[in-house]
Amino acid sequence: MQIYNNTIVAKSGNPSQMGIDLSSMPNGNGVNINIRNNIVKGFNYAIRGSNGNTRISNMMVTHNDFLPEWQWQRSKLAGR
Repeated sequence: MQIYNNTIVAKSGNPSQMGIDLSSMPNGNGVNINIRNNIVKGFNYAIRGSNGNTRISNMMVTHNDFLPEWQWQRSKLAGR
């Protein structure tokens, strides 16, 4: 799975918990996952990797910007 160059934004005022949720991988397995150069903002958690039943191997997470909901709201108030 390749997740490259995306902007993922939560619904204002009622965000989901996860920006990227990998806990429902097919057959409980995730292999060769690359998450690079993304902006994930407004969620309580940026990435959920496993729910205890998911096995992930060879995952690369690099050059992403994760802005949690509280920080995103503060930056909007500051006009950023």
